[in-house]
Amino acid sequence: MNQQNLKQRAFFKASLLLIVFLTNPIQTIAQPGFQSSPSILGQGDTGSTTSGISSILSNPAGIHTIKSTSVSANYYAPYMISELSTQSLSVAAPLSFGTTYGSIKRFGFDKYNETTFAVGLTRQIAPTLSMNFQLNLQHNQIVESGNSTQVFSSFGVQFAPHQQVIAAFHITNPEKATIKTREETETIPSIYTLGIRWQSNPRFSVAYEIIKQTNYKTTNCFGCEYHTNNFLIARIGAFGKPMNYTLGVGFILNNITIDACAVNHQTLGISSGLGLTYNFNQKQ
Repeated sequence: MNQQNLKQRAFFKASLLLIVFLTNPIQTIAQPGFQSSPSILGQGDTGSTTSGISSILSNPAGIHTIKSTSVSANYYAPYMISELSTQSLSVAAPLSFGTTYGSIKRFGFDKYNETTFAVGLTRQIAPTLSMNFQLNLQHNQIVESGNSTQVFSSFGVQFAPHQQVIAAFHITNPEKATIKTREETETIPSIYTLGIRWQSNPRFSVAYEIIKQTNYKTTNCFGCEYHTNNFLIARIGAFGKPMNYTLGVGFILNNITIDACAVNHQTLGISSGLGLTYNFNQKQ
């Protein structure tokens, strides 16, 4: 088979999976998973109750725990296909009035892509309560159809009713904003997430979440995270229907954390992700 035919087959496969994703996100891979970091995907996409800079991509109310400026870069390739990949870059800084942050995330390839810019503020209202507000600017580019841009918001809460329990709620696009490209108008997904995490001890936690996207059925997510020591983190989880089974690992090297995950969809195969986080001026 010549190189041209190989390229055509690769493009056809990527286009087919993209159509599946766009027309049926929750049932296939759960679209929220495309927005998460590898550290969250490794534990079944249970991100609403997590803390640290990785929570920017799920529920930024969790970044109130950051003690120094942090930067995180992530890459996720569904079914090992680069045309469907998501890349993200986030930065967060604690200030006297709260924790501010910004992020940029890109999904797709040269024929179709979505780029989202986000800025937000998280404040710890009480010792057991933190709240977040975020503004998003989404830019869509479709070959032969043109470009489109829209602004929408996100809102999140984390609450600790008990020393070992964290409850969380997050909503994306509560105003149900739409985005228009030429004569076509599409609704930006409104995503509602409700989660709870039980931390039996400082090293082990288990989490459960329900994710509801407008016009789609509810997605259930389960996950566990275990800090084996000060160097290694192990993660496992499951989400979606058909079920996606997840594995993850994290390595802590002084101010640097490296995260990796693998997600196995029963029908569409293996997806993988890699993340890198750096904490400035963090005391060891």
